[in-house]
Amino acid sequence: MSPLPPASAALPAPAPADLRATARLDRQRIHVRGNSVRHLVVTVQAPTAAATSAPLPLNLALVLDASGSMSGPRLAAAVAAALSVVERLGPADHLSLVSFASDVIVHHEAVRMDAAGQALLRGSLQLLQTRGSTDLAAGWLAGCEAVARHAATVQDAARGHVLVLSDGQANQGIVDPSRLAAIASDLRQRAVTTSTVGIGDGYAPVHLQTLAEAGGGRMHDAERTDDLATVLLGELGAARTTTVENLVVHVDLPEGVQARVYGTAPLSGSARELRIVLGAMA
Repeated sequence: MSPLPPASAALPAPAPADLRATARLDRQRIHVRGNSVRHLVVTVQAPTAAATSAPLPLNLALVLDASGSMSGPRLAAAVAAALSVVERLGPADHLSLVSFASDVIVHHEAVRMDAAGQALLRGSLQLLQTRGSTDLAAGWLAGCEAVARHAATVQDAARGHVLVLSDGQANQGIVDPSRLAAIASDLRQRAVTTSTVGIGDGYAPVHLQTLAEAGGGRMHDAERTDDLATVLLGELGAARTTTVENLVVHVDLPEGVQARVYGTAPLSGSARELRIVLGAMA
């Protein structure tokens, strides 16, 4: 048996001083003739937000699927859940509202969520109706553009976040997951993150999962329509308490060692260095 070199997992600078990462192997020795399998557990702990510090305001886009399959209880539940989000936002936050089907409608862009803004969004949400097919990518990108435009026009820091709700399968526009992943990754690096919610039990998860993982957010499943409000409010809370964004773990490998990452986190790099995207952490 031969001792393994120390495991290393590094976080890209700059990183918060109290962000902690450890890497631990299940065993410290390997067979000299090779072909040993060892498991490296990398643990990352995000800083805890100080109880006295105010969270960053939200620059949020709600992107709702309004295709034909959403008609009836699903659209009603999505609207009710979106209304609950509106009620939880405050004057420091801004909200954009987008719906998509065969077409994309930007109902509102970067509305300040004071009393007048909340009333405006409530009225528009209650008027939503279903129509057409499912161009998920176009709807998502419209939400991202609304968030990016607002971020470019203000000096105060805010957390740019897009939340996509859909019950179906993308059948128009960009449907290649690799293209969606590349766009979402680029937006993540520009501080526009994406989370997704799959509604019901018949949606295709691949596109929603791709957007959330490459976009540095989270994917949620709302199998029952009455779960939707709870899921959205949970995501809103996670967005508010996020203390690390765009987190990437680098794992440097000794010569002769091959690695396989468990799970679905996006990764890139070479045979000697892996880059695993963890995205946002609360």
